[in-house]
Formats: sequence, structure tokens, C-alpha cells
Amino acid sequence: MTVDDAKILAVGKNGLIEQALNVLFKDQEERRVDMVENASAAAETAPTNHYDVVVLDTSGDDPAGTGLISRLSSSEFPYPPQTIILTDDPQRLCTAVNCGIRNVLSKSISADELAARIESAANDGAHLNNLQSEYRHLTSQLETAQLKNREKTDFLATMSYQIRTAMNGVIAIVDPLMESNLPPNLEELVENVRTSGNALMHIMNEILDISKIETGELQLNIHTFSLRKCIEDSLELFAPKASGKDIELFYIWSDGTLEFVKGDEARLRQILINLISNGIKFTHEGEVYITVDMSREPPPPEAGTEEPAAGEDNHNCMMQISVSDSGIGIPEDKLPRLFKAFSQTDPSVTRRYGGTGLGLAISSSLLNLMGGTMGVESVPNQGSSFHFTLPTIAVAGSPEKLTLPEPEKGNKAVICHPNPKFLQGLSSQLNRLQLQTVSTTSIEEADGLLKKDPSIRLLLLDETLISEQTLSFEQLKSHIAATNKAAILLTNIGTQARAHDIKTPKRFITLHKPVKTDRLRITLASLFQEQKTSEEKPSQRRLDHSLAQRFPMKLLLVDDNNINVKVVLSLLRQFGYQAESVSRGMDAIEAFSEKKHDLIFMDVQMPEMDGLEATRRIRAKEEEMNAASDAKHKSIIIALTAKTMTGDKEKCFEAGMNDFLAKPLRPEILQSTIQKWGEVIAQDQSTKQPARESEKPEKPAAFPPTQETITDTSESQEDYSPEIDKERLIEFAGGSPDMMKELLDLYIEQTSEKFTQLRKAIDQQNAEEIRRIAHSSAGANATCGINGIADLLYEIEDHGKNGRVEQAAKVFTMAEKKFEFLEKNRESLLETP
Repeated sequence: MTVDDAKILAVGKNGLIEQALNVLFKDQEERRVDMVENASAAAETAPTNHYDVVVLDTSGDDPAGTGLISRLSSSEFPYPPQTIILTDDPQRLCTAVNCGIRNVLSKSISADELAARIESAANDGAHLNNLQSEYRHLTSQLETAQLKNREKTDFLATMSYQIRTAMNGVIAIVDPLMESNLPPNLEELVENVRTSGNALMHIMNEILDISKIETGELQLNIHTFSLRKCIEDSLELFAPKASGKDIELFYIWSDGTLEFVKGDEARLRQILINLISNGIKFTHEGEVYITVDMSREPPPPEAGTEEPAAGEDNHNCMMQISVSDSGIGIPEDKLPRLFKAFSQTDPSVTRRYGGTGLGLAISSSLLNLMGGTMGVESVPNQGSSFHFTLPTIAVAGSPEKLTLPEPEKGNKAVICHPNPKFLQGLSSQLNRLQLQTVSTTSIEEADGLLKKDPSIRLLLLDETLISEQTLSFEQLKSHIAATNKAAILLTNIGTQARAHDIKTPKRFITLHKPVKTDRLRITLASLFQEQKTSEEKPSQRRLDHSLAQRFPMKLLLVDDNNINVKVVLSLLRQFGYQAESVSRGMDAIEAFSEKKHDLIFMDVQMPEMDGLEATRRIRAKEEEMNAASDAKHKSIIIALTAKTMTGDKEKCFEAGMNDFLAKPLRPEILQSTIQKWGEVIAQDQSTKQPARESEKPEKPAAFPPTQETITDTSESQEDYSPEIDKERLIEFAGGSPDMMKELLDLYIEQTSEKFTQLRKAIDQQNAEEIRRIAHSSAGANATCGINGIADLLYEIEDHGKNGRVEQAAKVFTMAEKKFEFLEKNRESLLETP
């Protein structure tokens, strides 16, 4: 646009403006110029006409001049004109400058200069109009693109839902088919259907994640979580696949790394799963392991110098995590392509190993979203290491502390494994439990250390060394059997040692890899407690059949598991008590209201109303009854639970319980607990009650260490023989063969029913129901000493808790086979040794 095309508004009786216009247009008759006498007239015509330039002479006698100056630069004009002000009034000069008007001229300016200013303003206006038009066009294109992106995301979400719904139905049908007796050719076809269905589900999830990241719709869920558990759970997901390829899975926890951090646990787990999956995919044998480190970072500048809240001990930290493997490696020239979507290093990789190439792109994008970065180091044919850093807040002094009971701290252990890195990782786990460790790669050296150092009470031995050093293993077993020491055999999940290896002495139990610290802690506490018990004199372990005579009490047992009820009532009868039992929390409240029991054993996990709520209501009822009577009554309520994590006791005590016993119960522990609280009740509860926790260390729930194996001549069944603690079964039955038969019949009947319910829950993909049923059935198996099945059920419970239905189904298949084996060989359990 030139000045000839510009539309101009001239305001004011000023001959200078007319002279300047004559200079611009010379003698042209057609001019796009409107002239008004004053600001008031301009205020009426300006908003209804699109003027490119306004030349305003603001005289002091024109009161509307100041207002017009402000209006010309306001949003009232969709296309603000280029404005030139002619004034000698200081006030209006300031008003014009404050309104952002650049062309403020003195009235003494020449006509030629004013003409040049008008022409320049017209050119500026034209350029600005072009920019505004381009901006509006780009804005429109952006809105269209965003709309299409939203439509794409909506389409992907709808498509994903429809495909996932259909695939869930297919997978739900395929799993039962795989368990049926299909001909080999059909079994292979069904397995292909399942594999393809799972692959398609994984691809759909990855595409949705990429779409959400691109549109900025992916939101982070920041909360405090256990970094250790996140890593252990991620590794455990791949245990079956790693076992099938002879790959060791483990992690190395560096000193100074705090367990609890603030961040998005689900997204961190997603990153770890992507990296572990890649490691296993491209590794034929060897190892895939995680290294965890943490460095203290200074607080951000915006944090200021505020003092932390009372009791708070949080630190700004930088996590450094690497996932390393001993796989095929990546050529250096291919590394830059790794983190691009739908990209792999070589087309042949896709054909041989599969995958979409989205995993690393998603992981890198998630890390960027969380403020982290990812890198990779790799050597062809030697392996790769994907490492990333992530800022976080480490939370020290968390209420959940990983440690063994006080008497067990400082014990020494020997770790025997052929992989030095694995030794380093397991040693770091044991050190965090405050155990001293010595590492070796041979059974001979481990045996020598056990014989040489009497302070070493424990051996952790990997099963892969047994076949190579069988003779040494037999000598090692003999030494452990002859001494008060214990051993843990480290095995791959889903595998069983051979028959001659299973027949191990007492205090020699198995633990699945990858080793989870909670499971390790519970197992160690169980072993050390067993060692301590075995050191006691026989007179200290005998059951006191006169306990009820010395401490007469009304006892109530609250438990919904028939086997647990049968076992506990049997033990109480051996002490001389005739206890009452109920199976529901509401029934416990009613029973207490009628009889005011002195001692109540309360199962914590029950349907409808759990033990914690039942205890609260009993305590409230107790207060009401005491308020209405002069005779004060205070029952002792003891929790019975298979959960022994730190924090569970506190919940029980907060609900009003007095003590805490871990299932499966040991007779001597139950006896000492009754005696302790019997003395309190005998003193009419007038003296101060003892500490809430039992004086003797409690035995946490774990697979009990004393094991016998049901053996069968059929070679095909040897792999499914469950480890049985026959001594525990005999002890609970009071040595009575009839009671043993009754207890075993009840166990088989109840477990068969529970397994039917568990199979139904798995078929329905109901993770919460899987967790609940597995927990209940695991407690019954542990109570009866059926350790091999109890171990698997605890794993199923953990899978159900974390929504891993497919993994739960695989472990349940092994549990079913063990149970079928036990049913066929039940008579051998009734044979007294």
C-alpha cells in the first residue's frame, strides 16, 4: 500500500495539514482524505471508518482532544490507525507519549516534513496490516491443527478402547485353552494368538502415550514412593522370561541412596520396564541389571532460606539410574537414531526381534517431561547401558524402615554365586539389612568359610553351582545339617531343583530370584528365629498343658479361615482352654457384648468388616459397658496377621489392639503370649501393662524353614512336589493321627474351593479379587506347613495387588500342579516319622 492508497483523517483547523496534503498529492483531484474541524467530530467518524492514518491538531480550546488521543490507541479500534499528533500543549504531549504514539510533532514543523511523516506512517500501517493479516492466518492454521490433533487423540482413544475390549475377550478365551489338553499343532496356533494379542495391546498403549505426550495431555502424578520397591517390582515382571534365557536379573544399590523419593512412580516404572524389556530382548544369555545412585543437589534458587518443617528431612537430589545388559550391543553410528519414534537401528532388527521402536522414544520424552535426560553407551557384541538422571526430592526418616529385628543385626552371611556383579548387588541388599557379608564364587570356598568362621550363621547359594559342584554341595549340606546354621538356595522363578537337591536338611530353604528385599528380610528373620528356637533346651519348647489352670480366662478367636480356626483351637485345647470362635467381625462384637472375653485373638484381614474396625467397635462397646457399671473390664486383643511389614503393627495398636502375632503361629510363641497376658489379667489389670510387643522376637510370615518333600516314583511329577513342613503339621495336631487326617482333609477341601475361586478371578481379570483370595489361601497353606504352595500364593497375592493378572495366572498354574500332586500323595503325609 502506498500513500495514494491510504485512507487519511485530518482533524483541526490547521493550514499546515492542508499544505502537507497538497505536497503529497500535488494537484490530484481524487484523494482518500476526510477532514473534520475538531476532535468531537473525529470521535464520531473514526470508529465507523477504517483509517490508515490520522493527523490530529489538538488545540487547547478543543476539550475532546485528550480523549480522542486515548481512544485512537485503545482496543476500540480493531485496526488502530497510525496517528500523528501536532501540539504544543505539554499535557497533551504527555498523554500522547503515554498512549504509545510515536509521531508527536510541534506545530512549527514544515509542510514538507509533515508530508514525509504522513507518507512514512502510511507505509508503516501497510506493513503492520500485512503482519496482522499473516498472524490471523497462522492463528487460524494453528487452531485447525490443534483441533485435528484433538480429533486424532480422541480417535486413538476410541479405537484403542474398542480394540483393547475385543483383545481382552480373545486373551481371556486363549488362556483357558492353553491349559487344556490341546493337540501340539493346535497348542502352537493358540500360543501364537496369545502372543499376537499381547503384542497388539502393547503397541496400542505405546501409540496412546506418544499421542498424549505430543498434545501435552499427559499429566504427572507426584507423590512419595519407595524407589527400591519400584525397581524390584519392575525386575520381577521379567523373571519368567529371563529364567527361560538363563539371564540373571538383579540390581545394585549404591551407598547413600535413600529409599523414598517424590515423583511419578508409574512413569518411572514405565521407563524401567521399557529398558529392562529391551535388555532381555537383545540379550541371549548373561545379565540385565540396574544400578541406582543418588547425589545431593543444592536447593533451587527460588526455594529461599525457609527452615524445613518440624521433623522434615527432605533433600533435593539427583537420581542416576542405569539399565545394563550383556547383549548384542549397538553400533556407534546407529546411536543417534535410538530415541526417535518408530525408529530402530536396523530394519533387520525389527524383523528378528520385533517391536515398534516407540519404547525408547516414549522413555526419553517422559524423562524430559520430568526434568531428566537419557543417554546410552554401547559396544557391539558386549552389551549396552542406558543411563538417565532425574531430579527428585529424597525423603529421609520415612516410617517404613528396612531392618531385621534387633537381635539379628550384625550376623554374618556367605554369598556364593558365579557372577561378581550379582554378588555385589545381593551384598548391598544384605548390608542394608545390617548383615555382614563375605562373597565367593565356589561351593568349596563357601564350605571352608562356614567351617572356619563360627560367627557365620547363614549361606546364600545359587542353584546354578549345584550341577557343577554336586559333590561339594553334598558335603555342604552335611555340614549345615550337623551345625546350627542355615542356608538359602537361590532359584529362578518357575523352576524347581532336582529331587536329590530338594532333599535338603532343615533350615535350608529356597528363595526366588530376582531377590526382593522385603521377602529376603522376612525369610532371614524366620531363619534366625528358627535357629534361636533350636538352641533352646527341650524343656523350654514343651507345651504347657496346665496353662489354663494357672491362667483361667475366657478366650475368643475371630478368623474367617476354617483351617486357621482348626489349628488355633487345637493348640488352645492343648493348653487346656475351650475357646469360642466366630468368623466375622460383627459376630465378634456380639459375642463380646454377651460374655466379655478376657483374651481375643483377632484376624486382621476379614471380609465385610476387618479386624481393625471390629477392634475399634469392641473398644467403643467396652467403654459403654464400663460407664454403665462399677466393674471395669479391659479385654486383651491380639492381632493375627500374615502381614509383618513395619507400619502394620502401628495400625493394629492405633485401632486398640494390645499385641501382634504373625501367622503361621508357632506353638511356643502362642504359649508365651498367653502366659504374658495371663499374668496381666491375673493381676486384675490394676498394674501397668507391659510393652505392647511380645518380649520374644516374633516370627514374621515366610515359608517355614523346616522342610520335607513328598516324593513320587513318577519322574513327570517330581517337578511339582511341594515342600512340606511335616513337623509343623504334627505339632499343630498335637501328635494325633486322627487330628492330622481331619486337618489335612479340611485343608484339601478348603484349598480346592479357594483355587476354583482364584481361577475364576483370573479369568475375569479381577486383580483385587485375586489378591484377596490368594492372601486367604496362602495363610492356610503356611499354617499347615505346605510351604511350596504358600510361597507361590504369596507371589500371586503380590501380582494381584499390583494389577499383574497375566503374571498371577502363570504362577497359579504352578500352584495348581503342586496342589494336584499333593492330593494324589496325601497318604504319605499321614505317615508318622
